Amino acid sequence: MSSSPFTIHNLPYGIVSTEDNPRPYQAIAYQEFAIDVGILETHGIFDDIPDYRSGVLNKVSERDDP
Repeated sequence: MSSSPFTIHNLPYGIVSTEDNPRPYQAIAYQEFAIDVGILETHGIFDDIPDYRSGVLNKVSERDDP
């Protein structure tokens, strides 16, 4: 198991870029990985989260439900 503080219970958002993709994009840190939020959105991962499409991630992060 990874000793990273970025577990499934602590998923910080940030802006990243890589040598292969130098254009900055939004990502979620998970263990040693930066997961592209745009790809997750394309695959409908966030479709069931109320308020996600409002463009305000604070509303999502403030929710009490799992």
